[in-house]
Formats: sequence, C-alpha cells, structure tokens
Amino acid sequence: MTFIICIEKVHHQSYAEFRQSVWECHQNRLSHYAVLPLSEGEREYLQLASEKAYLDRCNQYASINTLPPNPLDSAQLAAPEKQMDFQDPHAAQLLFPHTLHTAYVTSNTSYKTYLAANGLQSSVMGRWLEQLDSATALVARVKAAQPVSAEEIKQQPTEYQTAIRELQAQLAPQLDSDSLWTPQGEPETYLSQIVARHPGKVVFIDFWATWCGPCNLGIKEMEKVKNELENQGVIFVYITNNSSSTDGFMEMKRKHRGEHYILTEDNWKKMKIPGYNNAIPHYLIYGPDGQLKESVVGWPGVEPMKEKILNANE
Repeated sequence: MTFIICIEKVHHQSYAEFRQSVWECHQNRLSHYAVLPLSEGEREYLQLASEKAYLDRCNQYASINTLPPNPLDSAQLAAPEKQMDFQDPHAAQLLFPHTLHTAYVTSNTSYKTYLAANGLQSSVMGRWLEQLDSATALVARVKAAQPVSAEEIKQQPTEYQTAIRELQAQLAPQLDSDSLWTPQGEPETYLSQIVARHPGKVVFIDFWATWCGPCNLGIKEMEKVKNELENQGVIFVYITNNSSSTDGFMEMKRKHRGEHYILTEDNWKKMKIPGYNNAIPHYLIYGPDGQLKESVVGWPGVEPMKEKILNANE
C-alpha cells in the first residue's frame, strides 16, 4: 500500500482557502484509493490516515504562513493563528469520529477539541476520549495516594476498572508500609508545608520524573555526596507527578533515601514552583530559616550543586 502525498497551494491563502485546498488533496487521495484492489480493512486504514493528514495539515496553517516563500503582506493575514477555526464544514464527511479503529492510525487525543467544535462529542471517538480522560484522572489519583472509592471505579468501563484495581493492589503494600506525612490543602501551600517540617535544616527539593534522563542522572550523581550532606543536616526531598511510571517511582523510593511525593499533574501545575518553566530537572534549595536560597534549572553537575547546598547553610 502507498500513502499518496499531495502538495496544496499555500501562497497568500486565508485559512478557509487553505483548508479547502487541503481537503481537495484528501479527496484526491480517496479517489486514488477507490480504484485500487484493496481489502475493506486496508481501505479504511488509508482513509483514516488521509483524514489524519488533513487535520494535521490544517493545524500547520499558522506555521506555514510564517515561512518563506509565503510572506504575509496584509493585515488580514498578519496573525494567521487568529483565523484558524476548528469548526469544519467537512466534519460530517469524516470517518474517524465514528470508529475506534482511529487508534491504529494515531494515539493523538487532541481531536477532542475538534470533535467538540463540530458537535461530535457523542460520537464513538468522542465518548471514548471522555471515558479515557475520566479513567486517566482516577489513575493519577491512585498513583498520588489519593483516596479513590470503589463506586468511582465502578463508573468506569470494565476494561478500565480492572486496570485501576490492579494498580491499587500493586501500590497498597507500599502505601500501607509508609508512615510518611503528605501535604494537605491547597497545592500552592505544599512547598511551604514541606519546608516547615524541617526547621533549622537545609531542604533540597528535586523535581524529577522516571522518563527524564537528566533527572535520573542528577539523582544518581548526588548519591556520591548524599551521606556527607545529610550528616550536615541537609534534607532530601523528591517530587514527581503521575507522568512517572508506577514501577519507576516505587523503585526510586526503595533505592534513594529521602522524602518522596508523587502528585497529580494538575496539583503539580498549581504548586507555583519558583523559577519553574515547564522543564525538569528543577531544584529548589531552602535555607535553615525556611527561605528559598536557590532555584536551579537543569542538572549543573554534582560539585556545583553541592556548593549551592552548602552555601545555603551559611
């Protein structure tokens, strides 16, 4: 099977014109596939792939019109992103909202905005995305050691119920054996609560994730000086969110001494981490007086980090 590429005209087009030219490319591909000796499954796959190409190309309008040879020379085209509209006159002709086979083509869940804009929330794909969001939110709470009732789990589709219960069972022994305190209340107060537990101590907070290579390198490298720093009263705190794998988080707790917290991504965002710009590793160093001394972006190396921690104790 061959996926046909079509190059549409983009020079000085409004978004509506651009979308129509991309749609015509999509239609040309379907016309080509219609005369090929394909099985039903192959034909469906190619149609879904072409629809994905159509939507992805439409979303590229703003970036395409900021690059040569397409200079924008009118007030109308000066801000192409403002012209983009998810309301699509061709939405009713698309197959992807009506079959979960779309997952064979893409795992992209950003289609939710498109479906809502075109009144397709109750389509097969719309309902599935809504269920997925709900189950993902429950998984995040389970991983963050927040209570999730049996009734909440029962409200999920059967396949999700089983996975969530298995995750609860996996975490239960670890949670039962932990006597660690966890911050409560508004996420904006989490950092002050954590630091307040250690008056007169330097508190080193490491924001990390299991999938982050530099994060894991930094954690491993800090083990070289950890005993020395702990003997001088430094407290090590590790904070991640539910983007980390459960197994990776539990292994981290077993291998590295310190206070370990896993939060939902929503609460992570609400913490207002000083100096944070959506990039990890990120480090905060609080002095014995409870005041922030350093906000460090990226792993600087073990010796520079050790120096920053020791300076906070002065």
